[in-house]
Parts: sequence; structure tokens; C-alpha cells
Amino acid sequence: MPQPPEFAQGGGTGQEQQLARLREQAAAIEEQLKMLRSRAAAVQSELSRGVASIDAQRCTLCGACEAVCPTGAITLAETARVDTAKCTGCGACVEACPSSAIVLN
Repeated sequence: MPQPPEFAQGGGTGQEQQLARLREQAAAIEEQLKMLRSRAAAVQSELSRGVASIDAQRCTLCGACEAVCPTGAITLAETARVDTAKCTGCGACVEACPSSAIVLN
């Protein structure tokens, strides 16, 4: 089998240098993979959080959830409502609700 040009002429030291470069490249790729896997896990975690859901029977319309919602997804009128398109599932409203009327689904 013919060898690639970088191996055919160089002898042992050229091959060793090429092998060292390949190992360095492989290590760099491994680091990139670790970073990408970490990012993918973070995104999956965010996506699995769900959105806020308000139990109208428990809600006292105090406004605590509306005040802490960073995206403005919660509005109060006759009932509290969640705009699911705006809700990021951060859970701030769940923590703020004194009557435990909010859960993430």
C-alpha cells in the first residue's frame, strides 16, 4: 500500500512529528466535544423545564408572580394568565407565589 507523501520521505522522525500533531488535533477535538456536550445538556435541561401553569382555585391575584416574571408572560385580570409563548420556565413565579398556585408543567 503506498504511503502518504508526509510518511514516504521522512523516516521515523517525520512520522513521529506527524503522529504528535495528530494527537494534538485529537485532543483539541475531544475538548470541543466536551464543550458541545455540556451545552447540549444545558439546552436539554432548559427545554425540559416546561411552562408555568396557574391553579385558579388557589390563586389570590396578589400579583407577586406578575411582578417577578422576567419575560412578562404572566398577566392579571379577572384571573392570572400565562402566555406560554413568552414563558421560559425559569420558575421565578413558582418561588414568588405565596399560595403555591403555580407549577411548571
